[in-house]
Amino acid sequence: MADVKIGWRDRILMNISLETKFLLPTVCALLLTLFQLYQHYQLQGILQDNQINYDAMSSSTLAIISTLALIFTFILAISIAQNIMPLLKHIIRVMQMIEAGDLKQRIGFSGSDAFGLIGGAVDSTINKLVKLIESVSIASKQVANQTKELDRLSNSSQVHLAGQHDELLRCSDAVLQSTQTANDSAESSEKADQVAQDLNGNMQMVNEQSSELIKLMSQLSIEMASSSKASNELRATSHQVKSVLDVINGISEQTNLLALNAAIEAARAGEAGRGFAVVADEVRGLSVRTQEATVEIQSMIDNLEKTSEELVQKVESGAKEVNHISDNVNGSKDKLNQMTNLIQTLAELNSDSARSAIAQREASDKMYHDVKQIQDRSESCLQNMNEIINSKAVLVDTANHLEVALDEYEHEST
Repeated sequence: MADVKIGWRDRILMNISLETKFLLPTVCALLLTLFQLYQHYQLQGILQDNQINYDAMSSSTLAIISTLALIFTFILAISIAQNIMPLLKHIIRVMQMIEAGDLKQRIGFSGSDAFGLIGGAVDSTINKLVKLIESVSIASKQVANQTKELDRLSNSSQVHLAGQHDELLRCSDAVLQSTQTANDSAESSEKADQVAQDLNGNMQMVNEQSSELIKLMSQLSIEMASSSKASNELRATSHQVKSVLDVINGISEQTNLLALNAAIEAARAGEAGRGFAVVADEVRGLSVRTQEATVEIQSMIDNLEKTSEELVQKVESGAKEVNHISDNVNGSKDKLNQMTNLIQTLAELNSDSARSAIAQREASDKMYHDVKQIQDRSESCLQNMNEIINSKAVLVDTANHLEVALDEYEHEST
């Protein structure tokens, strides 16, 4: 609504009482009548001084009429004032009592005139104001009750949020430790996986080397068998050579006997058998040397036979050891195959464990991130709850002030 503009004339009239305002036209009319009478008598004196005829009757009549008009105006103003002022005073008194807080008062009259319309409008406004105050009072009490309930719930929520925030802090620390443990576990799993892969590679190399060793042992076994066979053949050859030496030795002995007999016969023959004696001596020397060589060869054959016997024994023993080692290597090969399979399985398990550890680390990181977000939101909720509690305190004060303000008004339902 636009502000009402008040001029200087309105400000002057606002300081004048209503009774004076009603009598003011009468006073003005009286002053105007007196002024006219004064001018009339002045004019009459001038006319008389100039010896001009003047009707005294008309002058008296004018004075009487002016006096009667003035009296009528005064009586009319008094009547209007007496009719209006009680109504205005009643309205003022009722409004002052309402201003003091007594909403039980009413104007009590209505009609089609201005005061009736004012009274009806004021009473209707007061009734609406009473209903509004009753509604506001009920709402204020409900707000007060709800504020108390809100106070209880907010305090409980604050305690729960504070506890939840503390639990989230502990959970965040636990998740952080779990994340660090998962990181350490992932690193250890990756290292273990690398070690298992290296061990698997080494076992593969050992397995290949053992296979090569088995092949070499097989070849060695074959060669040892060949050596054993060659040693046996050498021993048999030694026996044969020994038999031949026995024959040569027998021939040498017989040749020696024959040479001796030839020398005896040459000696009997004298000069004729001297050349034959020389030949017999040469044959006997050759036989002796043959016997000596045969003895040396026999000794060498004995040594060779002894050596061949030892060689055969060593070869046979070596063959047995080679076979035993080959059997052990084959057994070790089986064990290595089993170990290789186990290490390969272990490597696969370590790989799975490493992948699981990495997945767990990623899950732990995500969980820590989520818990951190929840923690931040919890802190935000806790701050919001503190702001709600502060706002609730302001709301409680406002509700109390409103209730106190409403209690200042006495009213009854209409």
